[in-house]
Amino acid sequence: MEKLQKNENIISNECLTVPDDTNLIIDDLGISTYVLEKIESLSNRNLIFFNFNELNQKLLNLISVKLVENPLVVCPNFGSLPIYNQLKNSVSKCYSVNTERDRPNSIPNVNFPKNLINILKNNGAKSEFIVDDVIVTGSTVNKIAEMSEFYFNSKQITIQPDSDIRFGWTSSYYPNNLKISIASWFLYDRKNKNQDNLNRFDKIFTAIRYKGGSGQPPINSLSTLTGSSDKSEVIRNIYANKFSDKPDELIDLLKGGVRICK
Repeated sequence: MEKLQKNENIISNECLTVPDDTNLIIDDLGISTYVLEKIESLSNRNLIFFNFNELNQKLLNLISVKLVENPLVVCPNFGSLPIYNQLKNSVSKCYSVNTERDRPNSIPNVNFPKNLINILKNNGAKSEFIVDDVIVTGSTVNKIAEMSEFYFNSKQITIQPDSDIRFGWTSSYYPNNLKISIASWFLYDRKNKNQDNLNRFDKIFTAIRYKGGSGQPPINSLSTLTGSSDKSEVIRNIYANKFSDKPDELIDLLKGGVRICK
């Protein structure tokens, strides 16, 4: 196996080189073996399935030392929901944030809940952990970090000139001392890039650091492929038409959503 790029800030449970004819699938729904085999039979490529409970355990083993420090934990919605559901009962400050993309691979729009904003503005945390399911380009975790730093370094002010009361923001960009680390089930190793897209982060934890033989291996979660949202429909159709010789049959199977778990 070819060695992955060395980066002392990246702590991983294992490294994986994925063959060029292989897709990675995260089973975050607990789908039956029979259905997984049916999905594989309709694929024109090899599939490697990963159980989200096993991924969660690998990741928690890596980040347990950091969680003892009681950091602020932020999870993007959609893919990282299983991670959030497990962490929220054991971490006192754990928040899910909305992330929406105008189109695939674009920089996401991120919305923070008010409680999270207040914690950041009122110095309620000195360290932050952003936990996602898959990190490829780093656009989501970087956007969340950018917004966290903005709120952390901002002060809310009330101005009362005479009888007028106004509300506004003023940015006080003193040297940022919010230490932000990231964690994920999967981290894509950017060939010859040395992860320069993640330089801003203090530490990087990942259950599996992966790369392709000659290109970027496709990776999808079953919750996305079987979902009912417009986003899921687009991704499902693209996936089936690209990776199946019987796309209509695969689409029909995936559109069953959570019912195919039974």
